[in-house]
Amino acid sequence: MMKKEKNNVLINSLPFSRKQIIASKYIGVLIFLFITTLIIWLIRFICQDIVSNSMTGGSITELLTSYAIAILFVSFYFPFFYRFPNRILLSSFSILVIMMVALGKTIVSRFGNVMSDFINGIQTFFSQFSTTGLYISAFVITILIFSSSWFLTLKIYENKDF
Repeated sequence: MMKKEKNNVLINSLPFSRKQIIASKYIGVLIFLFITTLIIWLIRFICQDIVSNSMTGGSITELLTSYAIAILFVSFYFPFFYRFPNRILLSSFSILVIMMVALGKTIVSRFGNVMSDFINGIQTFFSQFSTTGLYISAFVITILIFSSSWFLTLKIYENKDF
């Protein structure tokens, strides 16, 4: 039995429901990400005066954007983490990275014009909206993805036998 599965057996033997276990993981990640991004932002802000005046401390928008990106990463990571064993995750990720490195240049060279037109179309579409509207939309979409991930992970974890 692998380490992750042994940990899950131990965790499930505690007097907590599976719903509480998953909720604690997601809430813990939110707290950890908030503290981490805040510390990084503060360090950048402090270093601005120490290192040089050309480096910016970062705006609240940058802080929230980095927080949202980390939340999106976790939203995709947790369901896979609970669905597949570590060895499959590691193998899949390794193969994906190797394929991206090996085929990246080929894909860009063959589909560069199509991707450029697609990106220009996306930029044209988003330029119609205000910056505030885009941030609010991104926030709502991030929350929806995070909530969906939470419920998906809960379903995966509830149906899993340990």
